[in-house]
Amino acid sequence: MRFPCVGRDAPPLTTRPANVSRCIPRQTIYLRVKRKKMTVFLQVNPTDAVSLVKETLAGLLEKSSDDMRLWSDSTLLDENKTLEHFGIGNDAVLGLAYRLGESSPSKYIVLGAQVRALDPPC
Repeated sequence: MRFPCVGRDAPPLTTRPANVSRCIPRQTIYLRVKRKKMTVFLQVNPTDAVSLVKETLAGLLEKSSDDMRLWSDSTLLDENKTLEHFGIGNDAVLGLAYRLGESSPSKYIVLGAQVRALDPPC
């Protein structure tokens, strides 16, 4: 028994089979999200919104995404914008901040990724 794609019956290498998709695969980047001594490695797309990254972290860390803030260097990442908008590329390091408590809804603390306490001096 001969296989149809072996030997002389094989199509030339420049011919693409009809069932192969012509779409370009989405680029994937890897992120490191740090907080204190914890590092989470994520595989995401540059076109993903920051809110999607926060939801992924919320599922992994069993915390609410509303209580999280993500930082790149000293820039707070807006939830509605994409990673691409902030220039976040492959092997980027993001800082993760949790809300200090229910009594202080606007105070967050970040430890790791070169960002420290955010409380203004009294």
